[in-house]
Amino acid sequence: MVKTLRRKIIAITTLSVFFLLLILLTVANLTNYINVTSNADKITQVLFDNQGSFPDPSQGGPGGGMGKETPYETRYFSVEVSPSNSIVRTKVEKVAAVDTSQANKMALSVINSATGYYGNYRYRNGIIPNGNKLIIFIDYTRELEPTKVFLYASIGVLSVGTLITFLVIYFLSKKIVKPIEESQKKQKRFISDASHELKTPITIISANNEILEMENGPSDITMAISKEVRRLNEMVKNLNALARLDEGEEMAFSTINLSDITNSTCEPFINSFKAQNKELILNITDDITIKGNEASIRKLISIILDNALKYSLSRAQVEVKKQGERIIFLERNDALNFENGIHDEVFGRFFRSDDARGSEIEGTGIGLSIAKEIATMHKAKIMSYGEEGDFVIKVEF
Repeated sequence: MVKTLRRKIIAITTLSVFFLLLILLTVANLTNYINVTSNADKITQVLFDNQGSFPDPSQGGPGGGMGKETPYETRYFSVEVSPSNSIVRTKVEKVAAVDTSQANKMALSVINSATGYYGNYRYRNGIIPNGNKLIIFIDYTRELEPTKVFLYASIGVLSVGTLITFLVIYFLSKKIVKPIEESQKKQKRFISDASHELKTPITIISANNEILEMENGPSDITMAISKEVRRLNEMVKNLNALARLDEGEEMAFSTINLSDITNSTCEPFINSFKAQNKELILNITDDITIKGNEASIRKLISIILDNALKYSLSRAQVEVKKQGERIIFLERNDALNFENGIHDEVFGRFFRSDDARGSEIEGTGIGLSIAKEIATMHKAKIMSYGEEGDFVIKVEF
């Protein structure tokens, strides 16, 4: 559990930093790109408004918030195209990197687009008073270069920032989870010690109670003591099982037949259900196999069936089936006052509902928590929910 928590801390923190940097750098790059493009569009608009050239500098410069040097710094060309897409006029005097043929080819390729980029050239396309289309291109290589450099730098910052975060959190997470790990160790030790310490007094109480029954015969008091001794013995047994699971007891995994295991585990319970005037219905698909530990899977099924035997009203149904890529073990039983929706609280240690605590049903509240631990060790998903008045436990392998 501690290892899982540590992995989650590393993953959540690293991903949080990654997405935060991604958002910030994306906004910065978009803002930069929009500003550069906006400036380019101002220049193309001025050129378009003046039929493919800048206004006379003697008249105060290009306008549009641009400097007086803009006409001399800008490399541009224009192509006029008739409504039938025939080239009318091409002006390439203000650019050296493009000749007439290239200019015409570029113009015809963007003839249906109002504005955009053609490589490093920003263009504007519109109708002029004579009905022809005028397409203005400006060379924006020099202005776009810093934008590209900033983009590559942003990718580098994102990668390095994420890597540094991962490394820092990887080492810090050990210290972060250390108190939790120590707390868990104490909890495991307490469970193990408590189960061992309880054995002796339970044995003494049981022995003394048997002596009383032999000397004076059974009574309501001795029968009540016997009942509580049985419950305490069951609790000690479950505590020991829980302690072994908490300590990470090694399990031998192999390919096992879940269908056969479920059938054979359910068989003894059929008579137990009949004895309580209840019905156990089996709907098990043949030859379904999983990778697991047979003894622990039998324990898992037994716990779920024992829970159904105690708390069902009249029936319980067990299914084993394949659902897509998943193997499903499902137990469903009728229940009293059970609401629809998720009820995963039943897997909590020592959990018993108010109805169960107020009834005469024996139980310790540990069984289903053991079932959850077994499912977790098999990398299976176990869940509990209410559905149409039924209590359902579902295990997905």
